[in-house]
Amino acid sequence: MICRSSFQDYRAPGFYRVTITMHERRLWFGVCENNSCRLNLDGWLVYELWHRIQSDYSAIQVSTLYIMPGHLHGILRVTGHCAHIAEAS
Repeated sequence: MICRSSFQDYRAPGFYRVTITMHERRLWFGVCENNSCRLNLDGWLVYELWHRIQSDYSAIQVSTLYIMPGHLHGILRVTGHCAHIAEAS
């Protein structure tokens, strides 16, 4: 399920909250044990790719990222209009 505002241009400057939930909340990114989350290889891949966004897209700055076993939350800041980013359908 994709929840987006039909009137929002997500390429425009501003702060954007990103939430990605795995299908059926499968524990794809790691496990929680002893009051902490331990990432697996997929979780670390997500971490590395998230922090690479700003080197791939100069108008985007990465901020907060929380990775849990079955979902993630992050905040991105778009600092300039991102005309070259393809629109998602």
